[in-house]
Amino acid sequence: MINEETIISLVRDLIKRYGTRDPFKICVELGIIIMYRDFDDLKGMYKKIGRNRYIVINRNLNKYWQAIICLHELGHDRLHPELGEHAGIRDFEIFQLKEPTELEANMFAAELIYDDEEFLGYIYSGYTVDEIAKITCTCRDLVSIKVNLLRQKGKKNLRMAECDPYFLRSEGAGSDEEDYCAY
Repeated sequence: MINEETIISLVRDLIKRYGTRDPFKICVELGIIIMYRDFDDLKGMYKKIGRNRYIVINRNLNKYWQAIICLHELGHDRLHPELGEHAGIRDFEIFQLKEPTELEANMFAAELIYDDEEFLGYIYSGYTVDEIAKITCTCRDLVSIKVNLLRQKGKKNLRMAECDPYFLRSEGAGSDEEDYCAY
């Protein structure tokens, strides 16, 4: 398993190198080809064929979920490129966090999408997990993972309900029926 410090360092280097947190722009800079396809249940996938790397995103998801899927699959590219060979990594449910590679891809995504200081500002202002998800147009799962990453960085006294990065909602996370965006 890849530890949190390694993931945090990798993300910090990507942001510094490319000057953005936008996963789509980072993919372009890295030469990763992003494709959109119609899928019933598949949310996205990462595939590597020779030197070519692909992120395929379900075009039926809203733009916010497409960004979350891109973040997650970019995490697989940076952390698990060897798994993209052969059948690739297919994500029907991106928050199956008991699987180490899925948890790592989601830690990568949470670290990339949220700026620490801005995120801490929401927490210190008293926002809940759901409110932060809505404000940032993301999802409660990534918010919870970010809280735990901040705790890993030494922010131990965060005034927020305990967040467990291993929880799974019975209906499954990542439903495109849930629109957390505030606008």
